[in-house]
Amino acid sequence: MSHPLTTTMTESLGHKETDILILGATGFTGKLITHYLSTHQQRTQFTLGIGGRSVVKLEKLLTDLNLNRDLRVVQVDLKDESALENVVQSARVIINAIGPYFLSGTPIVRFCARNGVHYLDLSGETHWHQHLIKAHDYTASRSGAVIVPSCAFNSAPADMCVYLAAKALQDISPPLLPGKSTTVYDFKGGYSGGTAATTISTFGNVDHEVLHRTMEPYTLSPIVGNQPSMGFEFVSKLSIPKQFGGQTYHGYFSTMASINTAVVQRTFGLLEMIHTEHHGSFFVHSVCSCLIIHLLFVGNHEEESIRYGPDFIYSEFLLARNPITAFFSSLSLAFAFVCLLLKPVSSPLFLSFSLKLTSVTNTQLRPGTSSPNSSPNQVTAPLNQPFKKDIL
Repeated sequence: MSHPLTTTMTESLGHKETDILILGATGFTGKLITHYLSTHQQRTQFTLGIGGRSVVKLEKLLTDLNLNRDLRVVQVDLKDESALENVVQSARVIINAIGPYFLSGTPIVRFCARNGVHYLDLSGETHWHQHLIKAHDYTASRSGAVIVPSCAFNSAPADMCVYLAAKALQDISPPLLPGKSTTVYDFKGGYSGGTAATTISTFGNVDHEVLHRTMEPYTLSPIVGNQPSMGFEFVSKLSIPKQFGGQTYHGYFSTMASINTAVVQRTFGLLEMIHTEHHGSFFVHSVCSCLIIHLLFVGNHEEESIRYGPDFIYSEFLLARNPITAFFSSLSLAFAFVCLLLKPVSSPLFLSFSLKLTSVTNTQLRPGTSSPNSSPNQVTAPLNQPFKKDIL
């Protein structure tokens, strides 16, 4: 028996507008998003729909998660672009959980940009983000659509923590701009099968020269800032001054560093443009980050003046127990990376892992300060105080 709100792509959805439509709802991450939004404390304030290739699987998802039957179920065929545009037009916000995004996501973004529909996804493909900016940023800015790729573990924690730490510096008197900004991730677990499949597919289908160019600093930013160090560090170290706890963090190479850095640097560039050109509107660039969306919809006028400044440099690493663990973790990741370059794997991995993010710590240094251990008379104390935010 079909769900009473089940709709195929060939039917008109104009009269059944949905506030939020989740595409790829039956996948690993799509299920998590569906469960979260369907049980949200403000659930009565928005309508919700789920989309996927199989109506049977979508209806099973409702049963498995014991969800209310008021969710709209939409059958989606990505090969039928005309019908796909009708589906996009039926929603105010599209959350896309269908990857790999560089293979399947472009038409969805194009239709969102064309029709003024806001868009979020979980992607981590910088080369694809660069394409979106070039192809659809202007169209989205004209239609009012806000396009936010990488709005998940890639790269929301990094983007938000950097902003909050920078805001803390500029809230003191006199306000100060950050210099070196370092984020340390402490989490247990792994990645979903979809993430693994996307990584493998990227190395197998995208020209390595294209990937190399999109890993360059400020590849997504409208403004080029201070150049970060590009070397591969097997062991990273961050020391906190004694007056703020005296912790020393050791870590290894972050597999998220490339995309997180690109997103943080784009936020840097957009904030610099807002500060220097006084546009007064965040729709100057509609392909933006979750941080810019926060400023756009829930921020205030004072927050619009926040900027990172010309001395800003971003880096990150994953926390390890000690330097030895950090070294061998980086070594294993480097080996896996080389293997993918030499012989990409074509078959996807159908594995799912749980992820528990313990904390994200961001520390920012005043420009000209050589070390976090500088004495108090060399650097004002709040500059070196780490901003630590429990995300989950």
